[in-house]
Amino acid sequence: MRSYHLTHACQQLYPVGAVRDAPPRPACSTLDRRGVGANVLEIGGGLLAVAFLVFLNGFFVAAEFALVTVRQTRVQQLVAEGRPGARNVEDGITHLDSYIAACQLGITIASLALGWIGEPALAGLLEPAIGAIAGHAVAVAVAFAIITALHVIAGELAPKGLALQYPEQTAVVIAGPLRLFRAVFRPVIYVLNESGWVVARLLGVNRDAGQRGHFGPDELRLVVQASAEAGALNEQQQFMLERVIRFADLTVENIMVPRTEVIAIDADLSTDEAIAFAKERRHSRYPVYRNDLDDVIGMLHARDLLLAESDMPLSSLLREPLTVPAQIDVQELLRLMRVRRT
Repeated sequence: MRSYHLTHACQQLYPVGAVRDAPPRPACSTLDRRGVGANVLEIGGGLLAVAFLVFLNGFFVAAEFALVTVRQTRVQQLVAEGRPGARNVEDGITHLDSYIAACQLGITIASLALGWIGEPALAGLLEPAIGAIAGHAVAVAVAFAIITALHVIAGELAPKGLALQYPEQTAVVIAGPLRLFRAVFRPVIYVLNESGWVVARLLGVNRDAGQRGHFGPDELRLVVQASAEAGALNEQQQFMLERVIRFADLTVENIMVPRTEVIAIDADLSTDEAIAFAKERRHSRYPVYRNDLDDVIGMLHARDLLLAESDMPLSSLLREPLTVPAQIDVQELLRLMRVRRT
């Protein structure tokens, strides 16, 4: 068996009798400075890529929630005001289906890339500390857990909360870059989106059934109530809006004045007497009757009465009364009154 001389603090071994200029045999691993430097750069670049991919994922998540949440009427107002970025938001909500597909594509790309790049980079950073104790598998598991938590918290929940809290501001900021992304990947987005709708139709989903931002009377009442509870409307505004919404559900029977409360003018009064009566009662229109209220012969407008000469007969100022069924809705009655100018 050959003998060796130990030199340089166990860094190299020379065989006994060997010439010192001969190549040494390494006994302990030597530090490769260039290898360590390259490894540090690789891990550092990976961590920067992780930060960028988390940001990218958060961008697409915020974009999706902002476009879905922002009010279309508010966007139209921003466009009318010339707000920078409002046109991009308007394009986003006009082509919402395509923009949501773009967001989903971006989220998928960012998430897959994060798992592909982030886990090895973080595992490489943790392995010198954890791997020496528990092995490579534990370092990989810890790195996976950290990447998952970072992805969910910073890449999903935080941007979602931001977009839900400030949908208008978020939409204005993200709409421009998202529009560019959609333009670059338009063919891919189109194929994926149409393929998705093919599957949806197989499940019985009607593509044209959705009515984004359209509300019926019942939904409008809930919106008014929620706005009042949030402090956006005062009590008087809430009352007025609810009355306006309820107007569509009313019929003529609901708004009729009881016969005992009808204020009418007797056809036998003179014009001067009718003028005095109208000034006292202060209504814009009066039914004119002969004998009793069951015999209404016409309608008298206060404006016509006040412009009349005192010697004009009252009958010459009358207009034909509008007679409608009690069950007709108020909106139709209003339309008829405008047509007849009664």
